[in-house]
Amino acid sequence: MADDAFVLEIPEMVGIALSPQRKAQAATRPWPAGTVIISADSHMLEPDCWVDRFPEHLKSEAPRMEFRDGGYQLTVNGKAMTPPAIAAGLCTSLECTPGFTDIEARLADLDVEGVEKELIFPQRLFGLYMFGKMMNRPETFAAYNEHIAEACAAGRGRLFPVMVPNYWDPALAKQSVDRCQALGARCLMVPIKPGDDVDGEPIQYSNPKLDPLWDAVAQSGIPLCFHIGEAIPTAAPGAAGTFVLTQMQGFRHIWGQLTFGGVFDRFPKLKVVFVEGGICWLPRCSTTPT
Repeated sequence: MADDAFVLEIPEMVGIALSPQRKAQAATRPWPAGTVIISADSHMLEPDCWVDRFPEHLKSEAPRMEFRDGGYQLTVNGKAMTPPAIAAGLCTSLECTPGFTDIEARLADLDVEGVEKELIFPQRLFGLYMFGKMMNRPETFAAYNEHIAEACAAGRGRLFPVMVPNYWDPALAKQSVDRCQALGARCLMVPIKPGDDVDGEPIQYSNPKLDPLWDAVAQSGIPLCFHIGEAIPTAAPGAAGTFVLTQMQGFRHIWGQLTFGGVFDRFPKLKVVFVEGGICWLPRCSTTPT
């Protein structure tokens, strides 16, 4: 339901980026009766959630999250994922807002902003998709899935997790999807640029070799999504615009593979969502007159 005369006004959030200095504003009046607002694309910053969940012999290779030089830094084997200046900028604009890491602070923000529920995507995990030859995929994503399940469980029925299933080993796809479902996943996410499979061959989503993955996802009933964010912008001129353009263009390739590769034909129950991709290029497919 909507009321054309209703406007949400939070002065501290108008015309400026969110920051650690933002002060929450108490609601002046409620949303119109019957209005329920659900955020379908929210994010939370990962804590240092991997090392304690990694097996002992791999702990030294686990991703690590720490706060240094004015921003959060995710590292693998000591190699930083984000340039320090960008990490500091992310802190000021977004990641150091208390609700980005603290559940209670986040729920308070939701109350202020009139949001009832959120679907929670990762924040820095995207960068691991393109971190060279990704190490320890099973351990990395399993640890994250367990972490986000626990975090959302603390959200008192208002936070719902997005998880990453095994997309590189078809033999383990169903086991992985079943595990995500058991942990409470409300959406499954796989990368735009998935790299190589377990056999060292480039992953092509149209390849029937991946049918066990599509079948497992379709049978679970959980939507599958692709989300922008796998390419990290640099400080070079035009970086932000180039980042957005290339990320959204990547969805065309994926949609083409799934559609023209027959994936949707073979698995009609499969539900796929492209997140933050824009819709100007997406064709409308309907069997009924419009």
